[in-house]
Amino acid sequence: MNPILLKNGVIVTETNILKGHSIIIKEGIIDQIILSSKMIHNQDFTTVDCKNCYIMPGLIDIHSDSIEKIIVPRKGTKFSVDHALYDIDRQMICQGITSIYHSMTMANT
Repeated sequence: MNPILLKNGVIVTETNILKGHSIIIKEGIIDQIILSSKMIHNQDFTTVDCKNCYIMPGLIDIHSDSIEKIIVPRKGTKFSVDHALYDIDRQMICQGITSIYHSMTMANT
């Protein structure tokens, strides 16, 4: 498996925002964050151009009431919890949220 090179993105770390850097991922783990100008060009990378994108850890939503609106989008309509969880996970990952705590209420049931 070739290492993955993420280039041209804005890298957000715990302490810095880095421009002009690249990330090398080997075996699914970040191996290096280096200045793009110091890249080794003779290595065989699977390259991902992240132009106009942020590269950052996944976000965690610690309180969300959105699952209820997926299960019952309007009065008289109800989807299965499995379907709702699949759908909300799909929506959240598109927003950079990789972990979510679904808060449920028993009000109005």
